[in-house]
Amino acid sequence: MLICLGIGWGVYTEALSLVSWHFARITADAHPNLSVIPQPVPDTSIVKLDGVRVARFGFSFQVPWKDVDQDRSAKGTAAVVTFRDGGGLLVFNPATQTDSAKIMRGASLSQRKMMEEIFGARALRSNYELMAAEVETTPNQIAWWSTRKQNTRNAILLVDKSGDLRDAHEIYKLASGELRGFQFGSPTVEPYIVQLDLFDPSDHHYRILVTPSKQKKPVISQAQINAVVSSMR
Repeated sequence: MLICLGIGWGVYTEALSLVSWHFARITADAHPNLSVIPQPVPDTSIVKLDGVRVARFGFSFQVPWKDVDQDRSAKGTAAVVTFRDGGGLLVFNPATQTDSAKIMRGASLSQRKMMEEIFGARALRSNYELMAAEVETTPNQIAWWSTRKQNTRNAILLVDKSGDLRDAHEIYKLASGELRGFQFGSPTVEPYIVQLDLFDPSDHHYRILVTPSKQKKPVISQAQINAVVSSMR
């Protein structure tokens, strides 16, 4: 009986690994951009900005544009600001950002131990570290010969990565002062949407989307994005 149970468990584990591997292959074919990993910013220069300073949800930053077209807020969760002479902004309230690391750590010591065995203690230390683990994950890290825990970890992180990356094909590492984080998308590559995810030493999560407001064309340069991040207070 014990031998049969052992064989049954082995077959079950192997089947789960094969399912994860098959899922990864299908996902990789449908979303080849999931194979990208963070790279240094291609242009580290910082230009001088002469636009307005946008202040929302307890923090502010300067932008390259001056003429505000629309300025709307959505029940304290996000704000939309568009400019006649440039792009648009979607600014999220850090207080309403999901504390994913806390949720994944669980509510008890036993849950935390189990999750740390799957994701590693470092990845669950903060939301920054969790996103850092997410963006380093690629479909080829899921294999039929890997353990069930490894495949479970990588599959979950790939789902999160897909949600952040969307149609972008670039991930850049960002750092300015006490802020660190990631940039999804290039301002000069379609769809010209850039998502900034920045974290301070207290792990507050600042998310800003820069988008074309009306026409599908570049509205900001990388040097200007660097300046926006540098101007955050």
